[in-house]
Amino acid sequence: MRWFVVFLVVANLVLYFWVKQQSMPSPGATMLAPPDIGRLRLLSELQEQGGQPESEIPADSPASTVPDGGASEEGSAESVSNADKAVAPPVSPLEGPIVGLASSDSRETAIPGPQIVADQESRGHVSVREMSDDAAVDQGPSIPEGKSVVLPDEVSPGAGGLVEITDSVSAESHPVAVPATCARVGPLTSREADVLIAHLPENLTLYSDIVEEYTKADAYYVMIPALPSREEGNRKMQELADAGVKDTWLFRSGEYRNAISLGLFTREASATRHAERIAKKGFPNKVIARTSQEEGRWLYLRNRDGEDIGPSLPLPDGASAEPLACP
Repeated sequence: MRWFVVFLVVANLVLYFWVKQQSMPSPGATMLAPPDIGRLRLLSELQEQGGQPESEIPADSPASTVPDGGASEEGSAESVSNADKAVAPPVSPLEGPIVGLASSDSRETAIPGPQIVADQESRGHVSVREMSDDAAVDQGPSIPEGKSVVLPDEVSPGAGGLVEITDSVSAESHPVAVPATCARVGPLTSREADVLIAHLPENLTLYSDIVEEYTKADAYYVMIPALPSREEGNRKMQELADAGVKDTWLFRSGEYRNAISLGLFTREASATRHAERIAKKGFPNKVIARTSQEEGRWLYLRNRDGEDIGPSLPLPDGASAEPLACP
């Protein structure tokens, strides 16, 4: 079986080379003119030999024949002469893209050809425009002008073709997403919360409204801390009076027993200024808040722009915007 296969392969090779040899023209073969055309001679050759054409054949009349079936030499010469004198019509420029491939035995010619350029509106879409005169003819199948084709993500240009792909990953088509920010705003009274909700900016949204109990500072003491005994407290009270400090009070019981109050203020800033004046006279003191338990409303807000929420809100005194993670 193996020798039979080898025989078939050899027979096919012999038959292939024999057919190829038969199709090739013989080395001595020459192209002969058709039998009804005589030998062509130029008019200039006849003039150099001193001969004159016997007759002139009009350009639009058929050539006269001689007995041997060939055309008259004079008519042929005149036709050739007229062909030499004729002006070749101007060659019009290429009006459209060339379809097909250039033949293998022809010389490459620089002519305009299609150029594929990426469409700016969507990635992978390309349109055809005319190439420069320096581009080669050797190219793949043409694409009609003004049309668009879809290319894959990886595009390889055809033979002689020119492909330009523009990456459209830009901030215009793919904007960067900004994470939202959230905050807990309060404490607020019921009226303050209602007014704030009614005037929320467009970029803020309310996602929770909670009522909670909280510790509220309703006043601020300027106070000399508690002394070891009441006698020492009375002695310190006399020293303050001698220094011109008035409005003092000695706590005799309770949380601040034997401490001396130098004033009670509703605002922390006012209490702080008074404490500084007393300290300059040589009496160390502290600002202590007087607190109470109250109920208040807390608003949970989300800012889709990703900015801080506090600066964009007109918060009342005592309220603040505490940043927190968004749910």
